[in-house]
Amino acid sequence: MSAPDAGTFWLQYVARDAAARQRAEPGLVEAESSFRAMTAADRAAAKPWSMRTVPYPRGGFAELAKSSPLPPARAEAQLKLLNGVYGGDGEPRVGQLVKVVVN
Repeated sequence: MSAPDAGTFWLQYVARDAAARQRAEPGLVEAESSFRAMTAADRAAAKPWSMRTVPYPRGGFAELAKSSPLPPARAEAQLKLLNGVYGGDGEPRVGQLVKVVVN
């Protein structure tokens, strides 16, 4: 697959077995067909995020989510996932360094 001015990309569909690949293929094909070169407007609107570590506050991930650039409805869940505590795997200790996303 080639995109104008962006090089060539190789996409390979891989799954644990043929049935899983067959179930996933429509979504993979849809995603592949959505690839396009970025426009000047896309590049102007793109804002890179970076990560840093901060001490875990008493207010937990809910407090960290308030100042996060992540989408508000999912910021807390995404911060938990980023720190490996998603799905009830416990919480870090207050003061322990955790990863956050910053502008």
